Amino acid sequence: MRRLEDYVRDRLSGDLTLNELARLLSISVRHLSRALRQEKGVSVHRWIAERRLSEARRLLAETDMPVQDIARLSAFHSASAFTAAFRAASGFAPGEFRRLRLQ
Repeated sequence: MRRLEDYVRDRLSGDLTLNELARLLSISVRHLSRALRQEKGVSVHRWIAERRLSEARRLLAETDMPVQDIARLSAFHSASAFTAAFRAASGFAPGEFRRLRLQ
C-alpha cells in the first residue's frame, strides 16, 4: 500500500489509470480494486480524488498560488470543474477556503 500511496502522491497532477496502478504492483485491476476498498473503504477513483483534493487544500492554505494553477496540479481540466468538486467536498469554494484559513 505504501508503494501505491507514494506513486499516486508523486503523480497527482497526471492521469492515473487502474491498469497503470495494478501493473505497478504486479496485481490484477480487480485485486487492486478489492484491496484498496478493503484497506481504505473507498474505490480507487474516490481515493485518488480525495488525495487530489487534500493536496489542493494544502496548496490553498500554504501558498498564494492561483486557483487555476492549483486546479491544474490537481488534475482538473478547468478551474470551474475544480471549484465545483472542491465545493462539493468541503462546502466552500477554493477562494473562500483560502480566506478562512488565512484569518
